[in-house]
Amino acid sequence: MIDVVMPTCNSNKPYFSIVLNSIKEYLPLNKIIVVDCFSIDGTIETVSRIFRDRALILKTHANLAYARYLGMKFVETDIFAMIDSDTMILPYWYERLHYLLNNYENIGAVEGKIISADKLFRI
Repeated sequence: MIDVVMPTCNSNKPYFSIVLNSIKEYLPLNKIIVVDCFSIDGTIETVSRIFRDRALILKTHANLAYARYLGMKFVETDIFAMIDSDTMILPYWYERLHYLLNNYENIGAVEGKIISADKLFRI
């Protein structure tokens, strides 16, 4: 199981539900911890609709760095992912992460490749 920390701030863009559904579909999710800056665009409603009881919503006016820190304080699983609101998880991402963390004892973090959602979805 894995917890996901996601800072959000009016993140309910056209691809946001696709991002959330990729997390729901491809990760053995314990919970998603959304640290939100009091969004007014439906961000929290979208998260709540997709994750229901697996979503923990924290509201703060803190900067991004502190929002990430705050979210980490609520992680319950041995490993967690810090996923931005415009980052789509691809099939087998978790399996690859799990393999790396379990087979290389000196790995403490894994990073992925950044592809703009605008390019990915041609928005």
